[in-house]
Amino acid sequence: MLYLAYRLRMRQLTRRFIERSLVQLDERERIARTLHDSFLQNVQVLLLRIRGVTAKLPSGDPARALLEHVLEDGQRTLSEGRDEVQALRRELAEGTGIAAALRADAAAAEASCAIHVEGELDLPDGAQAAEVYAIAREALRNAIRHAGASRIDVVLGAAEGQAEVTVADDGHGMPAAVAGGQEPAGHFGLTGMRERAAKIGGALTIASTAAGTTVRLALPLSPAQNVRDLIGRYRRSG
Repeated sequence: MLYLAYRLRMRQLTRRFIERSLVQLDERERIARTLHDSFLQNVQVLLLRIRGVTAKLPSGDPARALLEHVLEDGQRTLSEGRDEVQALRRELAEGTGIAAALRADAAAAEASCAIHVEGELDLPDGAQAAEVYAIAREALRNAIRHAGASRIDVVLGAAEGQAEVTVADDGHGMPAAVAGGQEPAGHFGLTGMRERAAKIGGALTIASTAAGTTVRLALPLSPAQNVRDLIGRYRRSG
């Protein structure tokens, strides 16, 4: 009877996982299309217009130098926007997993530092898995772009009723105020990570020193998730 109850519960969780995943995938694709077809295209047109004005200015004109810096910043912003669109279109399909998606992100980033991704998380809730992945991806991208690190380690796992994701680098660290939640004006990456963590009932901590930064997400697992994690670890152990 316990086994039949477990099978019934797992069937319900699987059905809920599929339904939520399909809804979430549709929404992500809608957002990606909107960003690509309107916002990014408009930014591209704006950059082309600025480039046209810049070309008409004399080479020694201070205004031309200023506009060239604006163009560099705009092109960087456009590239980041395209990265976001690609990330939105990437589906965390069953069998792929969060770790595999993060490895793909690391390879696509062409980072100058070594990146190691270890472990795996098998979360039956598709919406929850997507949020965990988004948090880990943002932490990884921040480390690649801003830490000046030679090595980044991403570790995923679950133990004692809790899932954990850790992104640690050996870079130059970040200001204490930023790590504590006071981001510069116009920057919302860490704030968004904290909001995502709170949304799924998790806790995000950031520890940063001159020797590097460690971002850790801790997420309590439900009893059904604990059973699924035990089964997954048993299967992976052979």
